[in-house]
Amino acid sequence: MLLVILFLSTFHLLHARLQGQARVDSLANILNSANYSSLHDTAKVYVLNELSSSYQGINSDAALKYASEALELATSIGFKKGIGRAYCNLGIRCWIMSNYPEALKNLFAGLKIYEEIGFKSGIGSCYIMIGVVYTDTHNYPEGLKYEEKALKLMQETGNLSGASSALANIGVLHEKMGNYPEAIKIHTQSAKLSKDLNEEQGVAIAHQNMGALYKRLENYPDALSNFQAALAISEKIGAKKLTAEIYNSMGSIHLIQKKYKEAEQYCRKSIEVSKEYAGLDVTRDAYETLSDIYYAMGDHKQAMDCYKISVTIRDSITNKENTRKLMQQQMQYDFDKKEVLHTAQLHKERNIRYAVFAGAATLLLITLLAVYAYRQKQRDHRIISKEMQRSEELLLNILPYDVAVELKSKGSAEAKYFDNVTVLMTDFVDFTKAGERMSPQELVQELDTCFKAFDEIIVQCRIEKIKTVGDAYLAVCGLPKPDAGHAINIVTAAIKIRDFMVQRRNELGDRTFEIRIGVHTGSVVAGIVGLKKFAYDIWGDTVNTAARLEQHSLPGQINISQTTYDLVYDKFACAYRGEMAVKNKGKMNMYFVS
Repeated sequence: MLLVILFLSTFHLLHARLQGQARVDSLANILNSANYSSLHDTAKVYVLNELSSSYQGINSDAALKYASEALELATSIGFKKGIGRAYCNLGIRCWIMSNYPEALKNLFAGLKIYEEIGFKSGIGSCYIMIGVVYTDTHNYPEGLKYEEKALKLMQETGNLSGASSALANIGVLHEKMGNYPEAIKIHTQSAKLSKDLNEEQGVAIAHQNMGALYKRLENYPDALSNFQAALAISEKIGAKKLTAEIYNSMGSIHLIQKKYKEAEQYCRKSIEVSKEYAGLDVTRDAYETLSDIYYAMGDHKQAMDCYKISVTIRDSITNKENTRKLMQQQMQYDFDKKEVLHTAQLHKERNIRYAVFAGAATLLLITLLAVYAYRQKQRDHRIISKEMQRSEELLLNILPYDVAVELKSKGSAEAKYFDNVTVLMTDFVDFTKAGERMSPQELVQELDTCFKAFDEIIVQCRIEKIKTVGDAYLAVCGLPKPDAGHAINIVTAAIKIRDFMVQRRNELGDRTFEIRIGVHTGSVVAGIVGLKKFAYDIWGDTVNTAARLEQHSLPGQINISQTTYDLVYDKFACAYRGEMAVKNKGKMNMYFVS
């Protein structure tokens, strides 16, 4: 037993050196060895938990399997440290799968066990992961609370590696909360600690974070200096994803500085590196930046080519879930239709049997049965027709009529370029905080009420709704059919939406939301892009700029660009806000619509 514990302790210290499949194979060899069955149950729990940890991010089903087995065995023998570790593994698996409620449930269960036995190292690890989950759900104050608790505990126990991780997360949280000077201060501490621990990747990530912060503050020399420091380390240790991200960040800075050739070279390097590890998200970002570079250089053809590539990549990343949902609905419809037809067939066979059994029965009985069969068939046809109509309505809710017709007739729909449209983007202010004041049911009900009102307004104004993403609402006028009054229609709708929210705020107070609105005019690509995509969407710099205008707006205000202002200034009262710095756009003139 002592040899087993010694082996497992040594293995636990060395497991961080084993990466990927090599680590999985070494653990599997222990599990499949002839001596495994003779191990003490606590040792088996250690092996199962280590296997679950090793499979995280590689095979979620295997991670779940081994964590569940570890939890069951540890519970049966009352091995609390093993129970806590199993709960944490389950929580991490749920976090990777974006199932945040279950992730928190399991992590808090593991934390409770660790607190009962006073296992400080486990408590600190739970604090860090709970903070990460809260960060991913945009609950930054809670995330910061747990990361700071983790940092304090790690420092008290001398776990400098854990302290480094907590520091890095705290820096990110301050950045997300807009406290950039504090974020830079924290990342500087994180870089120093990682360097003292000889954790080169931690140093590189800290410099990358500081580079991004200096870029936000428009301090481009310090931003480039930190990105260069991060790049030197990431290339040395072979961290390809990090290297690709840094190249793209440096390209975007050179774009802002109008150093287009250097910007192009960095983005091309980002694409080259990201292709080595199939990093679709970084490749997409690099092509988007390249599109902006070529557009700034006046090479509109290459700009559009790069933009189309980025859209295609984005489609392959983001639309698998939409395809799955629609396929499920289609399968359900097919199943329902088969059930109806099967029921009709059973009724028909039953009626024939009745007719045979009747034999020489009266003509009246035969007539009645025939009438019944006819009516039954008619009812079945009505059910099928109703289901088909419901499917048609679903398609028209997802796609504009012209696009739906094209998709049904050809089996696909081409993406189209629209040169003159106006885009509206809305967002609710402090939506996360509103969720703290309201129950989940109240939050969803209020969101549904507001979006239904927005839908009615845009129909009145001849506008095409594109989608809602969380608490954001996106609509456009001027497609799929051109409309000369696109800018006027959008601003009219924006005023009605704003007035509706002001009136609702006056009636309900903090049981509803405040709204920001951004509007911009320009060109977009619209339609169905990729192999399969059953949602109509728009892409382009115009959409990104509308989003930036919404972010630079104020509660209860409609923020429009110079391009939109030039089309509507004689129809609406507008107040000039001056030039404002916009990410990847430089300075832009902005106006508030009264």
